[in-house]
Amino acid sequence: MAQRDELTENQSGRISRREFIQKSAILSGSLAAATTLVDTLGAGPAYAAQVDASDPGLISSDVQFASTDGTSVGGYLTRPKGDGPLPAIVVIHENQGQTDHIRDVARRLAKAGYVRVSPGPAVKTRWY
Repeated sequence: MAQRDELTENQSGRISRREFIQKSAILSGSLAAATTLVDTLGAGPAYAAQVDASDPGLISSDVQFASTDGTSVGGYLTRPKGDGPLPAIVVIHENQGQTDHIRDVARRLAKAGYVRVSPGPAVKTRWY
């Protein structure tokens, strides 16, 4: 679990690649294993964006939804420019919320002709 936390810190920019490798070397027991982890655990932000956020063929924006109890919940909406009925996709993101990667996935779907909306993190969560 600690390795995943270190990866998240590295990908979000809270620690440098050098710090990540140093911490990973301590956790994994060797520098060779640590550098392998950097390459295999996930792509960094430099590889994430495939569709530019300001793509002229898309309309993308942050939106607000009213919940049943009146609380406002944010989300991200993106669609191709133009009129007409379009198929829609609602995407529930992972536990890290509306990351740049999730927004890029939305833009890729919009480029494929879909309206894509993703509600933000839940304002209220009930655990049973």
